[in-house]
Parts: sequence; C-alpha cells; structure tokens
Amino acid sequence: MLVKGQQVTLETTDSDQTLRALAPWLNQLNNVKITAASLENIFTAMTKEDDRHE
Repeated sequence: MLVKGQQVTLETTDSDQTLRALAPWLNQLNNVKITAASLENIFTAMTKEDDRHE
C-alpha cells in the first residue's frame, strides 16, 4: 500500500477479494480508479525480481 496525502494505491493479486474487503467503506470512498497491470508492468516486476536473485 502506498499513501500520498489522501491518495492510497493498492496492488493486489486478487482484485475480487480486495473489492469485497473494501465494500463496507464504499460509501466513504470517492474517485476510485481500478486498473489492470499492463504487460510492461508485469515484465518490469518480473525482471526486477530476477535481478534480486543474481
């Protein structure tokens, strides 16, 4: 989780479960943006992980 002022960024591997967990607070949330990882994001994450193992 990344917090910048009133902006919170969550990364999850189970978006359905994450939304279910947030459901009780939906009436308090605004300007919600949901995006899927792009191939570039996935590649970057994978190559960063590989670099750590070398």
